[in-house]
Amino acid sequence: MKRLFTPNTTPSKIGTWEVGATSPEKKRGPMIPTKASPTKLMQKRTNAFSDRIKTYVFFDLECTDLIKNDDLRSSSLKKTCEKSEEFSNLLNDLCLQTRMDELPRITEMSFMAIPRDTFDELKEERRKIVSWNEHNPDSQQPVVKFIPTSTHTRLLNPTMDEKEWESYEKRRCFDRKGVLVHPKKQCERYNSFEKEWPDVIRFLDSLPKPVVL
Repeated sequence: MKRLFTPNTTPSKIGTWEVGATSPEKKRGPMIPTKASPTKLMQKRTNAFSDRIKTYVFFDLECTDLIKNDDLRSSSLKKTCEKSEEFSNLLNDLCLQTRMDELPRITEMSFMAIPRDTFDELKEERRKIVSWNEHNPDSQQPVVKFIPTSTHTRLLNPTMDEKEWESYEKRRCFDRKGVLVHPKKQCERYNSFEKEWPDVIRFLDSLPKPVVL
């Protein structure tokens, strides 16, 4: 029976990682103890399991705000966490320290899925082009390639109250970096995150697995 996602589950075949745990050989390749953060082990794990991965999914979010780099709360994120639970607890504490009207709301979420074989072919092609360009400066080849991919984009209504909208619009009007891109008038025409999330789940569930997000 096909396993479907729910808002409380991760996509099937996408395993959660715990520091100190090992991956059963019969399920995910050779056993690799996770004694560092998942980010630090990404390259090592990718090499071990790349032949099993079927799809890469890249995603991007647009939000109503960002925690500024000079915010004292952001400094705690630079702390080195030995366990994934520690980092999760740290993020939860930051959320608790932040007022509801300061919490960023998602206004757009976009997902792009590409087969692993296609990704690897493009990577190898890019390597050859870069090498060619280094040795042939007078006959450069374009490095950027445009290819068709499976995409899924949802624009969202962050469902803020009038005071929050007013604060957001003021920040957006003074935003010189283009971080806040969606005006109130546009956002209010779309569905909420709760209504759109099930379609994101269906999109992820439709992809060839295993998937790396």
